[in-house]
Amino acid sequence: MLTDSSLFYSFNKQTAIKVQLVFLDIKIGTDKPKRVIIKLFYDEMPKTCENFRALCTGEKSNPYVKLNFRDVPFHKIYSNFMALGGDILNKDGTGQCSIYGPTFKAEPKRFKHDQRGLISMFNDGNGNIGSQFFFTFTDCSWVDGLHTVFGKIVEDYSILDELEKVSSTNGAPKKLVRIVDSGVIM
Repeated sequence: MLTDSSLFYSFNKQTAIKVQLVFLDIKIGTDKPKRVIIKLFYDEMPKTCENFRALCTGEKSNPYVKLNFRDVPFHKIYSNFMALGGDILNKDGTGQCSIYGPTFKAEPKRFKHDQRGLISMFNDGNGNIGSQFFFTFTDCSWVDGLHTVFGKIVEDYSILDELEKVSSTNGAPKKLVRIVDSGVIM
């Protein structure tokens, strides 16, 4: 159970309150969904964190574009590397979108992919990010400088073990893995 109040909010000088904790309810196959709580690094990565937070709530959706992680799969899972999901457009890794437009310029890479349980935005190869993200299963230093770490799992690391169990050598998950709900922790 989280008890450290510093995890919940960060107050900036403009009196805006930034929600630092978000959740993803992840369902693997027919198993009961597991809730993963993620601390966002708002102070260091404000634009990236705001994009992810808003995609968790769905508040920026409109009649033309669903900007929400609900019912979005993890389309690639590699053991000893990562689980990649968040393609809210095509649900197969070919689509990107953000609350700022199709993509936006990635913020400077301030964190390394040096531990299990980090969350990082997937870079499209041109320095832009959108909605796709991944969880690290281990130190993935070979992707430092390519993708943007913006948070870490703070509750229910067991989901990482469960995700690795359905990984494959080509990345295609052995079972359907999807986000069934997402939002903020208040």
